Amino acid sequence: MAEGRGLPIAYVLIRTDIGVEKKVLEELRKLDGVEEAFLIFGPWDIIVKLNVEDRTELNRLVIWKIRRMEHITQTQTLSVIEEE
Repeated sequence: MAEGRGLPIAYVLIRTDIGVEKKVLEELRKLDGVEEAFLIFGPWDIIVKLNVEDRTELNRLVIWKIRRMEHITQTQTLSVIEEE
């Protein structure tokens, strides 16, 4: 958990179906808990910064919302353990 605010912060790397990256990005930006989201180059299509109230909310957002969105084919979640 990030120090300071005591709120869980995580980054999610996302792969999407080809040609729908911008559509998925727009939908992700509408979700509560999504602080920032960007299209990126490389093996992943999108990176999302999440800032939520607790680990339960983080799990709910990633497992039950993001991973189940249409056109998302793969995710990798990176949890922040320390923030300067």
